[in-house]
Amino acid sequence: MMLIFIVIIGYIIYVSVKDNQGIQIPNRSQDSTPLELLKTILVNGEISEEEYLKRKQIIQGK
Repeated sequence: MMLIFIVIIGYIIYVSVKDNQGIQIPNRSQDSTPLELLKTILVNGEISEEEYLKRKQIIQGK
């Protein structure tokens, strides 16, 4: 009975560690401006240049 408990706990720990290895948290400092964050999104290829320009205009209030 004790062996089953240890195996279950070990499996839970294994799954927790395994799942967290693929997660990467972006290194964004808290003092980054919205424009800097937008540039990062563009550089990462998450948005097109056209979308970047639209959002940049919104941020700058034009």
